[in-house]
Amino acid sequence: MRGTFGRSVLIGAMLVATAVVTPGANAADNTGATTAPPPLPPNATYLCAKADAGKLEGDLAKGAAAVKEACGRLRAAVTSSSTTYRTIATSLRTQGTAAVETSKRSCREAIAKHNTAACAAARARAIATLRSLREQARRAATTYATTQTTARTAFWTRIHGLAGGARLPADTAAVPAPPAAGIPEDSAVSAT
Repeated sequence: MRGTFGRSVLIGAMLVATAVVTPGANAADNTGATTAPPPLPPNATYLCAKADAGKLEGDLAKGAAAVKEACGRLRAAVTSSSTTYRTIATSLRTQGTAAVETSKRSCREAIAKHNTAACAAARARAIATLRSLREQARRAATTYATTQTTARTAFWTRIHGLAGGARLPADTAAVPAPPAAGIPEDSAVSAT
């Protein structure tokens, strides 16, 4: 009972600390991504905090260096996949915004010349571009989730292979979806 309560308090404190450190989206980044490193899954967070504090117990304490190494690899993988996704999302959002602005500019020029066909063509090109960008964002989100799932699996495989590690519960919850890429909707093209 004592261990469960202590663990709950530690995880609760970590969640509160994370909420205080990362209160919301970075104002310069509409993906909703925060500037702080992304959090590790709860069981890994607990184990890595214990390892960092030098408080591993039993046989697992003998493998503290291996636990710390596994934690470092997991943190690096989570941070890398988050950074990569954020970079891709920012690029896609920028391209989407540019496609909408180009379409609006083309339509203004075409309408001034009474050429509605040119405006319709510009809108069609922009909509096709936006749909392609949203598909790329979906693939990037899938890669993000796959990378993080692979990192978690490698982490827990390593931990469970250590003396005293087999009894520890792995994180089994699905990786949360990354923030939306913020690519404009098709309706943004028709709003001139």
